[in-house]
Amino acid sequence: MKKKYVVFIITAVLLTSLIAVSVILFINDQRKDETISYQGSAYLDGKLITKNNVTIHCRQKNNSYATLPFLEVLTKLKFSVEWQDDNTAKIGYEDKYYILSLNEKTNPTLTKIDDDKNLLVPAPGADCRYLEIIEKDVIMDDISIQSALMFMGIDLRSDLDMDTRSINFKIHS
Repeated sequence: MKKKYVVFIITAVLLTSLIAVSVILFINDQRKDETISYQGSAYLDGKLITKNNVTIHCRQKNNSYATLPFLEVLTKLKFSVEWQDDNTAKIGYEDKYYILSLNEKTNPTLTKIDDDKNLLVPAPGADCRYLEIIEKDVIMDDISIQSALMFMGIDLRSDLDMDTRSINFKIHS
């Protein structure tokens, strides 16, 4: 009788432990898609670009990313931004010119003058794309900014620092 009782207790403890581990693993798996967002700041070669509208998004399962104002990045890279009207800006860099159109609230476009290809497209293989128009600027994820600049002939790299809640861009030559 004692032997059966001991076997029953051991079986109950093992079964309870197995259930507890399963629940913990299930909860942990559910949190993998969770995104936690923080206000942050953006830098170019260690110099502050902006703290306005910069958000660092931390994800457990996939890569983390930042969203920030595209035009602020361009102006720090020495692009000129000349507003033609409330929705259209002419953007220049060296001898190249582009038109940014904010007419489509959810789908702004950036095209090279004399070319109709939109440069604001998702980066190849990117798992996120974030576009929002706030105060005559396009808030974009850092990968989409890098992709647009690549089409514009600039190789920009980013490094997210989760400890300082910041993103630092560097021009790669």
